[in-house]
Amino acid sequence: RVFVRLEQQPDGPGRGQHRLAFPAGQLGALHRGLEGGQGGGRPLPGRTTVVLTRDPSWSADGVLVAHSLDEALVTARSYDGDVFVVGGAQVYAEALPLADEQVISEIPLEPEGDAFYPSFDPGAWLEAERRHFEGYDRVRLVRAAARL
Repeated sequence: RVFVRLEQQPDGPGRGQHRLAFPAGQLGALHRGLEGGQGGGRPLPGRTTVVLTRDPSWSADGVLVAHSLDEALVTARSYDGDVFVVGGAQVYAEALPLADEQVISEIPLEPEGDAFYPSFDPGAWLEAERRHFEGYDRVRLVRAAARL
């Protein structure tokens, strides 16, 4: 299964506590490094991380590297567990048609920005779960066709 996960909690209580809260040993995480290969952070322990980058020379300790979404998905699917796509905007747009589920944090803010989560047909998705946290809701959507 492929999950698209959008996690952008506001600052404050619960921020780090819920971000990327996936079970250890069952994650193929997939995300694009920052432009120029200047990705930040480190991979989470007990998870397989595949970084999607345009930079052919980019590498980092503890992660696998792919240069296309197809390559990244093939790599991630060679491990046990579900595949979670963890942005950016272009990666979300490419992966959404392949996704079985979406996990989205709904935040009642309208910040300025130049990158956005892709539009999708709400009629093609069913809300399977909604959890309320201070300042945001986390919503799990499943593809409606998968429920038939």
